[in-house]
Amino acid sequence: MIVIGELSMIGNAHVEFNAAFLQVCPFNDSKQITFFSEKKHAHAVRKKLNGGDLQVNYKPFYAPSVKGNAISRATAIVSKELIAVFVLLQVLNYSKKHKADHVYITSALPFTHWILKNVLLKWFKGISLFFVLHGELEHITHKPNAYYQLLLKALKINLPNFKYITLAQVCKANITSYFKLNPHHFIAIDHPYIYSLNNKKTVKPNSNLLLATVGVHNADFKNAHLIFDVASSLSLSNVKFKTIGKFEPDMLQYVNDSVDYSLSSDEMIPNDIFEQELAQVNYILMFYPHDAYQFMPSGVFFDAIKLEKPIIAIRNSFFEYYFKLLGNIGFLVDNLDEMKVLIGKLDRGEIDCYEEQLNHLHQAKETLSINNIKKQLSDQLS
Repeated sequence: MIVIGELSMIGNAHVEFNAAFLQVCPFNDSKQITFFSEKKHAHAVRKKLNGGDLQVNYKPFYAPSVKGNAISRATAIVSKELIAVFVLLQVLNYSKKHKADHVYITSALPFTHWILKNVLLKWFKGISLFFVLHGELEHITHKPNAYYQLLLKALKINLPNFKYITLAQVCKANITSYFKLNPHHFIAIDHPYIYSLNNKKTVKPNSNLLLATVGVHNADFKNAHLIFDVASSLSLSNVKFKTIGKFEPDMLQYVNDSVDYSLSSDEMIPNDIFEQELAQVNYILMFYPHDAYQFMPSGVFFDAIKLEKPIIAIRNSFFEYYFKLLGNIGFLVDNLDEMKVLIGKLDRGEIDCYEEQLNHLHQAKETLSINNIKKQLSDQLS
C-alpha cells in the first residue's frame, strides 16, 4: 500500500502535480493508494484523474483558505498548521496499521514539517517516509523570519527512515550545496505532469502574436508586474500582451491598459478555463529574477510543456538546466532590456524558429512522461 498526505494545498492549488504524483508513486501499479487531502483538493484531484486505472482511497479533511488581511491570514495559517499536525498523526497511524510500503508527504507548512521530523517520525520508526519539496525553501532566503527558520531546522535533521524528493536534479544540487546538506538524504525526479502526447500543434506565423504571463502573479518574488513595463514601453504592431491567473495585492499598483488583465483575480482560475485561455497564447513570458527557482521547479514551465507554448524567460539555473535537456523550447535572456529587443524582433518577424520550438516542446512531453519519471523514482527507491 502507498499512503500520500497533502497537508498544505487546498482547492485547485497543485492539482496538476498531485494528480500526476499519484500516478508516479505506485511503481507497482497493483498497489492501493490512500490519499489524505483537503476536501476540495481531493475532489479536484479525483476529477483530474477521471477514474483512470488507479485504485485511490480518498481521505478528505477540512482546512481554511489563507486570505484576507494580515490578521486573517495569520489566523488561517495557525489553524492550517494545527489541522495538518492532526491529519499527519492520522496518516502515520493509518500507515502503521496497514503496513504501508511507502508514505509520501507532498507538501506541508513549516511547523508541521518541523514536528514531523523532530517529534513524530521518532515515534514511528518503522515507517519509510518521503517528503516532496516545493517552493517553501525560497522563503528561507526571501523571508528569513523565525517561522520559516523552522524549515531550515527541519532540513538539518537526518533520520534513517526519511528522505526528501526534489523536483529536478538541478534543484537537488542547489539545495544540498546552498544549505550544506547531505545529498544521500535526497531523491531527485523531474516534476510529474499529466501530458497528452497526441496534440502536436500546428505552426503559426510570427505575426499577431499573443504573449502572456501565467499563474499566480506577484511583484515581490516573480516580478510579474514587469509585463506592464514591457508592454507600455514598446511600440508594437503584431504583438499583444495578456495575464492569465491570480493577482496578489502587490500587483495592483502596476496595472495599465497596455495589457489585457481581465482574467486575473484574487482566486485561482478553474483549470479548464486556465487551459482554454492558455491555448490561445503563442509565447509565455517569465520575469523571474536570476536567483528564482533555485530550489524548486516552476509550475508554469510545465504548463508550457503541456500545451506546447514556447517560453521567453530571464535566465536562471532552473531554465538553463531544462533548456539544455530539452533543446530549443524558447528564448532565455539576461535582462529586461534583452527581452524587449527580442520581442521587438518577434513583432517585426525577424525570428523564424517557431516550428522548431514546437517540435522540441512536443518531444519534451515524452522525455518528461509519467512512465519515465516513475522509473526515476522506482530506481531510487530500490
